[in-house]
Amino acid sequence: DGLKGTGDLVITITADQNTAGLGMIYETNLTHDAEANNATNTSVVSAAVPYADLTTTQVSAPVSAIGGSAITIGWNVSNRGQAATSANAWTDEIILSIDGVFGNSDDLVLGSIRHQGALAVGENYSQTATVNLPRLADGRYYVAVRSDANTEVLQPDTRADTISASLPIDLAAAFADLGV
Repeated sequence: DGLKGTGDLVITITADQNTAGLGMIYETNLTHDAEANNATNTSVVSAAVPYADLTTTQVSAPVSAIGGSAITIGWNVSNRGQAATSANAWTDEIILSIDGVFGNSDDLVLGSIRHQGALAVGENYSQTATVNLPRLADGRYYVAVRSDANTEVLQPDTRADTISASLPIDLAAAFADLGV
């Protein structure tokens, strides 16, 4: 799927040959060309198919928060592709990262929100969700939203568009107010 599978293709079918390219069955006929018909090929053109392209933008989040508290995240997902989405539902994920690199081992999924309904070309939706922050040490963290997190929509060439730009959020550790 995708643009990597487009263009001129040659399909070759070979019989009576091992992995080293040597014939395994001795063949003969009166014209002595029996080994000449063990392979054939055909040429075909593979055309590009239009796909959806879900793009996550306009993420909003507070600039600071306290670990363990609830925050509200907003985002927009649009189909910038050449076809409607191939699925009628998918999951968007809200992700918190220590280093702002999404997809590595420090990512924490804060919430998963199920979107219902296909998107035609040019359509979009806006979503908000309230999620609870984990109790973490003081510091700068990063929030992003990934649409179609479980790859339910066929979009082979534009998968990188599904994650938004990261937003910094400064977290303060929750503290206890002990009195004596």
